[in-house]
Amino acid sequence: MMKIKLNYFFKLIFLICLLICFLIFLFIYCINSKSIGLERKKCVNICQNNLEINNEIAIWTLLTDDINNYGVGAIKLLKSIKKNVKRTKFDAFVLELTNKPIPSKLRENIEHTGWRICRVNRIAPRDESGTFERFRDQFTKLLLWKAIEYTAHYYFDSDTFAIRNLDDFFTRHNKFDLNLHKIGCTLDIYAGVWTNNFNMGVFVLRPNENEYNRLIKLKNDPDFNFDVAQAEQGFLNVVYKNLWYEIGFENNANLAVYSQKRDFWDRKENLIKIIHYTMEKPWACSESYKAPCDLWKSFV
Repeated sequence: MMKIKLNYFFKLIFLICLLICFLIFLFIYCINSKSIGLERKKCVNICQNNLEINNEIAIWTLLTDDINNYGVGAIKLLKSIKKNVKRTKFDAFVLELTNKPIPSKLRENIEHTGWRICRVNRIAPRDESGTFERFRDQFTKLLLWKAIEYTAHYYFDSDTFAIRNLDDFFTRHNKFDLNLHKIGCTLDIYAGVWTNNFNMGVFVLRPNENEYNRLIKLKNDPDFNFDVAQAEQGFLNVVYKNLWYEIGFENNANLAVYSQKRDFWDRKENLIKIIHYTMEKPWACSESYKAPCDLWKSFV
């Protein structure tokens, strides 16, 4: 009888040991699984080609029409930004429309510079025929509000170019009071007069999916009035009237100021960080804009 009891006791101990070993194995497996899950990087939800997120902020440009020239502009833009940052870390993306693919050789050169190409569907304007032809793809920029994986987005037209340090500029999103500021831009100029509107050549935003949905709904609302010819710039100037943050002329130095308010440009020249080649493109400049265009042309 004693022998039977001992056998039963040892079997019980054995089963308990097996159970403990199983629980230890299960615990280690769960810990490892969680670690693997943490290491698995998220992708940018707006990009159809599964691009991973590496940093908290992203910079963007858009290539649609005249892709070859603006593609060269995008290459010089990113090179100039990289040259003019010391501590800022960012992911860099080119928005590529599925209906306007970037030619393979240009794509290779763009990616070699450090851009990653984010393939997206075009967001069409509400009034296609009423929108200036060169602006008809610009509503696609609204997708940035949907890319909520990032803390902030910094958008640059491909005809912009950095000439001084941008580390401070890349902190502008931290200065937003989100109750007061929905976008960061700078004043626009028209016919030599400062307007009450902002220019969208360079802008900063904090993404929010609810805001993205609101913008799309407003864009499609036939009763919401804005300057349709100016596409997303006309639209957002109505949506965000008195709700935008001034990023400073130096961070989007519109070439129109160079020709129309030269005294102002000359006073600010030593502070300018980003030139926006609005009046003439840097790859096709006339003598009228030789000095600022030579900065772009001489940069390699």
